[in-house]
Amino acid sequence: MSYEYYHNLSSKQKDRICSGEVFPETIEELGSNDKSNNNNNTTNNSLKRHATSERPRHSDHEEQSNTNSYDTGWTTISNHKQKKKLNDKDERIMLNTTRTFTNSMHCRERQRTIITNENNQNQLGINYNEIRISNYELNYAADYHYPPFKLECEPKLNDKRQGVKLVNELISYIKKDFLHENPFFSKPILIDVWWIDLEGNLRMIIKTTELHVYLCKKERYAKELINIKINPIPPVHLPYQHTIILKWTKHEITDQDINDELIVNYKSLHSISTMNDTLNERTRHVKIELLEKKDYETILNNKKINLTGQLYEVDEFLPAPRILICGKCNKPGHTKKACQSSLFDICRRCGGDRSKIEEHKQCHIKCHHCGAAHMSTDYKCPILDDYRRQLISELKKTSRKTSATYPALHSI
Repeated sequence: MSYEYYHNLSSKQKDRICSGEVFPETIEELGSNDKSNNNNNTTNNSLKRHATSERPRHSDHEEQSNTNSYDTGWTTISNHKQKKKLNDKDERIMLNTTRTFTNSMHCRERQRTIITNENNQNQLGINYNEIRISNYELNYAADYHYPPFKLECEPKLNDKRQGVKLVNELISYIKKDFLHENPFFSKPILIDVWWIDLEGNLRMIIKTTELHVYLCKKERYAKELINIKINPIPPVHLPYQHTIILKWTKHEITDQDINDELIVNYKSLHSISTMNDTLNERTRHVKIELLEKKDYETILNNKKINLTGQLYEVDEFLPAPRILICGKCNKPGHTKKACQSSLFDICRRCGGDRSKIEEHKQCHIKCHHCGAAHMSTDYKCPILDDYRRQLISELKKTSRKTSATYPALHSI
C-alpha cells in the first residue's frame, strides 16, 4: 500500500484498516485470484514460465535477432545448459551458462580468404591430391646440408696438390687439441668435401658435427700452413644440434641484454639472433647457439631460462626441410637434369625464356605458376606452399628418415 493511496482514504476506511476489518476481505480476494489463475493454466498449457529477472530469456530454438539490429562486427551467442554425450567413462554433464562473443567481421574475412584461395587453386588447375613425393625428395629434405667453410689463402692456390697438402696440414694441426676437447670422439678426423674456388681460396664441407663446431672458432686455426697465410671464414650459424629457441621474448629485452645475462653462466655462447619470421607486436623468438654440447643439454633439460627476473620457455631448434626445386622449370620435386616440363630454362622472375640472361636481370617479377607478384621459387606461391605441406606430411610418416635429422618433427 502506497502513501498516496492511504492519504486519499477517508477517516472511516482508515479506522477499518487499523481495526483489522479489511484483512478477511483481502484474503478472500487473493483466494479468488488464485483459483482463476489455476483455471487459466489448465485451459492453456502453451504458456511459458516468466523470467524472474529483467534480462530477456530465449528458448533453445529461438534466435536473438533483435539484439543485433545494428552491425557492430560482434555477435552475441548465448550458451544454455547443454548435455554432452559422454564416452564409456563415468563423467559428469558439462554445464555452460556464460556468454561468448565472436568477431563476425574476422570470420567473414577468413571465409573470404579461404574462398579466394580455393578459386585461385581451381583457376591454376592444381590438383593437390595428385602430388606424389618420391624417396629421393624425402632423402633430400631430411638430409641436413652443412654450410661450407672458407679459407682465404695468400698466395692463392692454383694447384690441386697444394690443396691436398693444406688440408692434411690443417688436420694435423688441430688433431691434438680437438681430441682434448672431445675425448669420446672415436671417428676418423676428415674433411668430407673440399675444392678450390675461382678466387684461389679453399672451401670445405664438414659433416661431422663435433669437428664442424670445433672449427667454427677462428682462434683454433693456424695463421700459416705450408708457407701459405690463411684467414678462416667459418659459417655464420652452428648446426641445429647446438641451437635452441628462446620463445616469446618481449621486444623490450634486446639481443644484447640476453647475451649479457647468458654469458655469465654459459661461457660457450656463440651467437644470439632474432628469428624475423616470428616477430609480432609484443614478442619474438630468439635463436641461441652454443659451442659446448654440455651447455646446450643443460638449458634444454631446464626447459626455461631466467631473464630480467622472468622465466622464458626454451625448445630445440629444428631446421625447415629443404625443397628440391628444378633449375629449369622452377617446379618442385625434381632436378634440372630430370626435368620434362620445359624445353628451355624459364626465368624465375618473369617466366620468360632465360637464354638471353642480360634481359632477365631487371625483368618484371610475376610468378609463372600462379600469376602473383613474386618469384616462382618463392614459398608464397600456392604450388610450393602445398608441396611443402605434403612433404612434411610424408616425412612424419617416414620415421626412419626423420628420427636422426628431425627427432621432433612428429610433434609439429
